[in-house]
Parts: sequence; structure tokens; C-alpha cells
Amino acid sequence: MPELPEVECIRRELSRSLCGATLRLLWLRRRDIVVGAATPRALLSNSRVHQINRHGKQLAVISDSGAVLVVRLGMTGQMLLLRAGEKPPEHSHAAWSVSYARRRDVLVFRDPRRFGRLETYASADAQNEAWNTLGPDALTISAALLAEALASRRVPIKSALLDQHLIAGVGNIYADEALFRARVHPCAPTNTLSKAMFARLARAIRTVLKESIACGGSTLRDYRTPSNERGQFVEHHRVYGRSGLLCLKCGTPIAALKVSGRTTCYCPSCQTREPTAPKRGGDARS
Repeated sequence: MPELPEVECIRRELSRSLCGATLRLLWLRRRDIVVGAATPRALLSNSRVHQINRHGKQLAVISDSGAVLVVRLGMTGQMLLLRAGEKPPEHSHAAWSVSYARRRDVLVFRDPRRFGRLETYASADAQNEAWNTLGPDALTISAALLAEALASRRVPIKSALLDQHLIAGVGNIYADEALFRARVHPCAPTNTLSKAMFARLARAIRTVLKESIACGGSTLRDYRTPSNERGQFVEHHRVYGRSGLLCLKCGTPIAALKVSGRTTCYCPSCQTREPTAPKRGGDARS
């Protein structure tokens, strides 16, 4: 947490507020959160923001000079936009003034647990090379790409979905939610999934991510938008965090188990686990 929907909501709000604005580094309180050069120039001081991109759970703030600042929010990271004179909250590690004629004028990176990072790159090429190690972005994943990434492996499908090198952007929340919608058991080995199951799963991933983005993401505890708003999609979770409660579809109690060390919620009735590898059939064009 945050996962793809939360990071995409942050990207959209920051793009509206920062593109075309000039940043100036005000302070950096923790050097250890920076990967790469930690100079004001590397941290985009006195640089104009050209665009803000996202791949998976990572943000890239690209300046007109070509330098790039990648933001990895980790578990509790936040990018907040504050008004002039507003006191930054506790655990704020870096701040920039923002020169523009809009609502707010201070950008703050905050991270209570300090698993997040600021990564500096001298060029977009260097940044893109780093992102090339990530899998395809989950928001636009197709059944064909999903099958290509996962079908030859022999790991639980939930584990595979959490691997950012295979598919970028899905974490614990949206893996559970997508698997439920696709009617796939979280422990089903990836090499036993049929083309039809990959098609259902790819469609479910895209759908649940888009629905969450429309709701501003899911706030469980720390996540906030740059304007400090809570995400409302938590009210629409069908299995995540609902262990012991009744399935909203069939009435069976939601079960929980550990997959790759992560608590995993699923419906034992709605989500089946195929015992043997099926014939490769069905439509994988989704």
C-alpha cells in the first residue's frame, strides 16, 4: 500500500497542479531516503515540471532539463500539496516550493515508516532503463500479456500477481479483489490456468483498478491524495479485509490464508482451484 490506483490518483492530481510549475528544494531532512545523487539539482530544484508519469506503483517527475525524480511510496509514503505557511506534518522528509498561480505552493514527501524512496536520474533514458525491469502495467494488462508472463511458472497465482517484475502495480488488496472477480483460487498454480481463466483475470484486474481510481483509491490507514483526501474504494472491497464475513455473492464465509507471507482473503465457494492443468482453449483476446 499504496498500490496502482492510489499512485495513479496521486499522479493525476499532481499533474494538474505541477505541470508547468517550477520547483525549488526547501529542505531534505533524511539523506537516506534518496537513491542516487542527493544534490538540489538532482532533486529538481529550480527545474520546471514537464510531465508526471507512472508505471505500476512508481511515479516519475520529469523536468524540462531532462532530469527525473522517481517517487516510490513504499507502505506509508505520501506526496502532499500544502498551502503557503501550512506546517508540514510529522515524518515529512523533503519539501519543495512550487512557483505557480494556483491553489497550493509547497510539495511535501512524507513517509512515517520510511520504506519509500526518492530516486534521482540524470535523464529519461536512465529512468526508463530502470523501469524496463518491471512487468507490464496492470491498468492495461491483456490476457495475452498476462499469460505470457505467468503461464510457464509454477507458483500460486497470488504470488505471481504480487511480483512487480511480472506485472506492475498489483499489491495485496487488488490481487485479492481481482482473483475473486475472476473466480480464481489464490493458490491455483499459474501453469494450471486456462486461457479463459487468464482472460477473466486480466479483465478483472483492469476493472477493479479502474473502479478504485474512480473512487480515489483505498484508504486503510495512511494513504491520502495530495490534497489530503481519503480514498473511498475500501467501501467496495468484496473480499479484502472481510475474513469471517459472508461472501457478498454467495453467502459463504470469507476465508483467509497466507500466500507469500501475505494474508489472503477469498471465497471458498466462488473461487475454485483446478486440480489438473486444463486444455488450452477459450478466448484470450481480452
